[in-house]
Amino acid sequence: MPAPLGVEVRTVETTEQLAAAVAEGAALADTVIMAAAVADYRPERVADAKLKKESMGEEYDLRLVRNPDILRELTSGRLAAERPEGQIVIGFAAETEQDSARLLEMAREKAARKGVDYLVLNRVGWAEGFGTPRNTVTVLDRAGSIVSEAAGDKLSVAHRILDVIV
Repeated sequence: MPAPLGVEVRTVETTEQLAAAVAEGAALADTVIMAAAVADYRPERVADAKLKKESMGEEYDLRLVRNPDILRELTSGRLAAERPEGQIVIGFAAETEQDSARLLEMAREKAARKGVDYLVLNRVGWAEGFGTPRNTVTVLDRAGSIVSEAAGDKLSVAHRILDVIV
């Protein structure tokens, strides 16, 4: 599928490549909307070829290392100094917590920790959020106040998120 008119697509394969692309793009953007992290950790080593079970033995230890926190780098890390004046940064929190009060508390903590202008919270799991045609979100500002809520098909939810910044 071709990108919409006016949209520049950058293909990346690793979190490090994504971090570099975001740093370059964010330096020129009025608004940065970040999706939830693809993965908080990655394998420490990447094999050049398939690991054959015959040569691996009965057990294999996989060591993971933390991926860079790209959103935090934009707001309070090494990229914060390059952040344009007035830039709005929106982050996402995809959480599995079932208790609604605790879920909201976690989102407030994350908004403060990440230093975002807005945080879009959505509960995810096997039957909600990912892989479903509908979504439900709560948008919080930096102070943790709820500024919007939306439920419905993903396009209408996306429009409601954009309404917050327009």
